Amino acid sequence: DVQEHDARIKTLLADPDVSLETQVAGLLVLMLALPLTRIQRLTTNDLHTRDGVVRLTLADHPVPLPPVLAERISRLAHIAQNKPYALVPGANDNRWLLPSPALLGTHLCTRQIAVNLHKAGIPVRASRHLALLLLAEWLPAPVLAELLGLSQSTATKWAVHSQTGWADYLAARSAAGDDRSGKDE
Repeated sequence: DVQEHDARIKTLLADPDVSLETQVAGLLVLMLALPLTRIQRLTTNDLHTRDGVVRLTLADHPVPLPPVLAERISRLAHIAQNKPYALVPGANDNRWLLPSPALLGTHLCTRQIAVNLHKAGIPVRASRHLALLLLAEWLPAPVLAELLGLSQSTATKWAVHSQTGWADYLAARSAAGDDRSGKDE
């Protein structure tokens, strides 16, 4: 539910044991409904600041970030600039935002990001789905599809679910036999 979702955001931000990397990944899931496969590939070149507003390029569109996320992701980008192992292969100054400390020049794997988020109390799939529902309440399906790189049919599905509520959404999933726990939607 929405109160639980908001509580997860507050807890994520307040917990001193949660790393900056995990805070950013969690906020990207909870606020922008990004799949872990997209989060892991984010680089410093995906961030742009203009007129004091931090934007993250998603599906070729710079999206203004909420201040709490903008501040943290900017800090993470600054830290990445000082990590030689974060350098994206073939790039002069582009760095992974979530670099793998074990494998030079690569990003963290989605499994590790998911483990970190789970330890921080963020159920990735449920949190992402609720974030998609919340975004679909505010954005028309074509805009949601374009901003997040979703197919038109997927964005329309989320728009329909956002209008009908959780009970209908869960019933539709059960009826469809949706057990694709590892796939991004």
